[in-house]
Amino acid sequence: MNKKYFKKFWNESSGEELTDSWGNSTYYFETDENLNVLKQVQIFQNGNTLKYDNRKIEDEYGFLTNYPLEIEDFEGNEINKAEFSQAYTFETFLSNDFKSALRHFVYYYTNGTLQFVIGDDILLKNINYIEDLKDEASLVEIAFSIFSNNIKMDEDGKVLNLKYSMKRAAQWIRIVCKEKTDPYKVEPEFEDWELELH
Repeated sequence: MNKKYFKKFWNESSGEELTDSWGNSTYYFETDENLNVLKQVQIFQNGNTLKYDNRKIEDEYGFLTNYPLEIEDFEGNEINKAEFSQAYTFETFLSNDFKSALRHFVYYYTNGTLQFVIGDDILLKNINYIEDLKDEASLVEIAFSIFSNNIKMDEDGKVLNLKYSMKRAAQWIRIVCKEKTDPYKVEPEFEDWELELH
């Protein structure tokens, strides 16, 4: 069988409930000579990878494409077997830039200086969140989830929105630590995917 291999970048999120927050993605296909898909890999911006073939046709996240590829949609996107195989056996690691972003967030949170690096000196003013949350592990857990769920990275793993992600976490901290008389409201309101624990 003469096999063909293709790679195509999709510069949009999936639009699906379980994978939309994973960012854009790159598809890799192995096909027969008639462009029927035999193997399929989808590597997302956040590093998550979906793989399908005749041993695993579908799961809760997606499925093996069941229609032949349209060759006009893949002009200039043909690759060699080695590049496809590399993607098919792909193992991803956290980028150094994300590791740095996470380290800084932990540092600023732990020493109580988060308010000074988010571009909003008022948001956490007079809130001693270290003391208020010292026995509230689940609330701190959500703050870290909000931070990481909001992180966006480019194809090279460079973090694009560190300050925004830290601010969203700080908004959560304000909400759970504020006094009953504090009229503060989060804008925009938190969406379910921001609060999701992985």
